[in-house]
Amino acid sequence: MLRTARPLALDPVTPERHPRDPERHPRNPDTRGAREMTIEKELRELEEKGWAAISVGNGAFYRDLVTERTICVEPDGLQTGRELADDIDANKAPFDDYRLDDVKVLPLGHESALITYRATVRLSQSDFSFQLYMTSVYERSGSAWKLVFHQQTPVKQED
Repeated sequence: MLRTARPLALDPVTPERHPRDPERHPRNPDTRGAREMTIEKELRELEEKGWAAISVGNGAFYRDLVTERTICVEPDGLQTGRELADDIDANKAPFDDYRLDDVKVLPLGHESALITYRATVRLSQSDFSFQLYMTSVYERSGSAWKLVFHQQTPVKQED
C-alpha cells in the first residue's frame, strides 16, 4: 500500500534557532540595527579613550590597541602603530580640550568597521585650536577591537 507523505514543516531559520551567529541572520534587521549601535558605541568609546590617552602622553593605550599591520596617515607622513604610540609618549605639548563632532560609523562586515568624525582640539598654554577630520578602521580580534588604519586630515582654515 502506498502512503502519502506529509509535507514537512520547514520553519525558516530564526535568530533563536541559528546556532552560529544570530546577529548576522538576514531575517532579523532589528538585531542588525542594535549591533550597529553597539559597534558605534564601542568605537566612539575607543576614540574618546584614545584622545584622553593622547592628552596626557599615554602611548601604552595605543600599544595595546594597534597591531603589527597598523598604518597611520598623518599630515606629516606615514607611520606604523608602534611609531604612533612612541610619538604619544614623547608628547611635550598636550592639549587641554577636544571635542568629537559629526561621528559616523560604517560596519565593513561582521568583524570590522570604520569610524569618522571632525575633532576640534584646543592646545595647552595657548589660545590656539584646530580641527582635523579623522578616520579609523578597526577589526575585531577575539573580544577586542584593534586599530588597523588611521588617517588625520587638517580641516582647511577659513580666512
